[in-house]
Amino acid sequence: MNSQTLTTLAADAQAASISENWLEAARLWQKVSEIDPAYPDCFNKAAVALRNLGRFDESDAVIQTAISTLGSRPLHHIILGDTAMDRKKWRKALGHWQDLRQIAPDRPKGYLRAAQAYLALNELDQAASVCAEGLVRFPDSAALLSHHAEIAIRQQRRPEARARHEAAVKHAPNDIVIQKQPSRIIEAPEPTNAEAAKARLPKNLDHLSGTLTKLGRFFRAGLIAAVSKNRTKNPLERDLDAVQKQGSKVPLRDRINLGKTAWEKGYTNTRHQGQLRHFDKAQSDARLSAILSGDVRRSPLRNPNEAIRVVFYFPHVTQTDNLTPLFETMHTDPRFEPMILCSRYDGTAQADAYPFFAAKYPAAAGYKVIDGGAHVNFAPSFYELDADLVFFHTPYSLNAPLPFYLRADFATRHCRVAHVTYGYPLLSLDTKSYHVYAGDHVKLCDFVFAESPVCVEPYGRHLQKDRIRVTGYTKLDEFRRHLVNRPFEEKAADLATRLDVMWTPHWQLPGDSKGDTETSNFLRYYQTMLRVAARPDITLHVRPHPLLRLRANAMGIMAFRKYDAVMEQFRAAGAKLYPAEEGVSYIPALMQADVLISDFSSLVAEYTITDRPIIFCRTDDVWNNEKWIGAFGRQLIENCCYVVDDETMLESALDTILSTRKHPKADRMAQFVKDHELFPEGSASMRICDIIATELRQGQTNAHG
Repeated sequence: MNSQTLTTLAADAQAASISENWLEAARLWQKVSEIDPAYPDCFNKAAVALRNLGRFDESDAVIQTAISTLGSRPLHHIILGDTAMDRKKWRKALGHWQDLRQIAPDRPKGYLRAAQAYLALNELDQAASVCAEGLVRFPDSAALLSHHAEIAIRQQRRPEARARHEAAVKHAPNDIVIQKQPSRIIEAPEPTNAEAAKARLPKNLDHLSGTLTKLGRFFRAGLIAAVSKNRTKNPLERDLDAVQKQGSKVPLRDRINLGKTAWEKGYTNTRHQGQLRHFDKAQSDARLSAILSGDVRRSPLRNPNEAIRVVFYFPHVTQTDNLTPLFETMHTDPRFEPMILCSRYDGTAQADAYPFFAAKYPAAAGYKVIDGGAHVNFAPSFYELDADLVFFHTPYSLNAPLPFYLRADFATRHCRVAHVTYGYPLLSLDTKSYHVYAGDHVKLCDFVFAESPVCVEPYGRHLQKDRIRVTGYTKLDEFRRHLVNRPFEEKAADLATRLDVMWTPHWQLPGDSKGDTETSNFLRYYQTMLRVAARPDITLHVRPHPLLRLRANAMGIMAFRKYDAVMEQFRAAGAKLYPAEEGVSYIPALMQADVLISDFSSLVAEYTITDRPIIFCRTDDVWNNEKWIGAFGRQLIENCCYVVDDETMLESALDTILSTRKHPKADRMAQFVKDHELFPEGSASMRICDIIATELRQGQTNAHG
């Protein structure tokens, strides 16, 4: 690549950064760094873009690569520190700020950000110390001066706070933060002995928790830390937080009543402003008042010339690929006005879906993607969006930590709720895990869109059958756009052809309480798959489940660093990697792959549309405990897959397929798919649109049968 092309690429990357198109910025800056690692700030800008996407580990990894390539530089530690601060990893951040002070003592940020981290930890003495140290070097720093005064205010030391404030005013008389400090200093009481003891209590509790942690008494330390955190909360805030975290255990009525109590008592903390806003609105909105009281007042049917307003609620980027094809279809259909509502759970701007979907579906192209605000409790409700119909991204809305107005049980009072097949129900029909297609959330739905007729009978045991509509699977609309319709044996007949093999390990590892079943083939087979990656007759494509890396680290089985190192081994062996993020599409590669190696995954059923070989890696656990794979799932796997139980069987099955270039189960697979009418041809999304239009518009007829 010539220097002019590199300059153009860097200019495009810089433009993406300036416009806050972080996904594109990350991609382009990483490409620049691959071409010319010495290009000014390319690693740093890639890391910042990744951080703004909430991809913190990847951001840190980019900086570590920069350090190993270019040597340690002050800006590297600044970016690592800022990322740790965004993650609220205060101790980790303090380490980076200490490193910065050591290698670049001339940078005030090392002192200022350390003081902020200590303040976040409520370690006021340490915050004061590092501020004072910084002021020795930077006596004119308005930021350090204002923080020094802030610390004294927090310590309830009025004389010191006043003196520090006066010093700050001399250097920065127009600083807004400094201007607001006098009233807070005046309001700070001169503490009595009892008040002083009370003021010291959080610090003492934190010290006790830290001591217990050092002694290895983690459970008791956690209890003390929880007490320290909760004692600072308003009791109503504690109750609202606790109820929101308890999932479906707390009835909707109790959730609404608690919010109303807070509103009636004049509770004004903005953390739950969304709930309070609804009770304010209800004073002048009779319909909302009735809905809050328990009435069902659903939106009337739309007139034929009115668009149906459909909200897709996407608090996360992952687990939305079953609904995005439907959203895209509705966008081109004048009968609908679709919109995506995004929200944030932890209050940080980076940890949400909005930047991703706003970039993928730009407003300039007519798409509507709504930013739900700084926290999920600020987000607009489906009622405020005047929704006729709502799709949730998973069937777990009643267990998610949502305010009452974003839950399916409240939504059904004022609009319709629909459910599109999620994940792996074909494998799980008639198992203990029927919640994935007939849980409490799904039972509330007016429409349940299933992928094949085989779903109707088991779904119907839990749901009213008139709510179940067989439409095919929306996710396969996207798959079929990339499908290369060429029989395996026709392509494989040319022995010189290098075949594509895709491996998709699941996430449920041994002992994982979240899954309660070992389903993943990752730990068992990754060494084997490294050997497979080195074969000269194939190209291996690796696409792990989005949760695998997180769960392996959380369980202490494989830390992020080791997992990433394993992925680098695959890359070095010639494999192509697809990071487990929705922004990195694996679908074109999957639909062109000649062989799929998988385990407990929805892809096992979905890949049957290709008529190509599937190797299924099973465990005794998943095969026999009747939790995740039912009778139909076993039939599907036995008829459509080559089943293996260990490394030897896996290599043997793959070697047989590759050496003979044959697919012995091709006819059997095709017959099974035909007999059960799996994934009918045509657009599932369009069928769903027709059903919704027929039901929710006056005088509408079905246009597509």
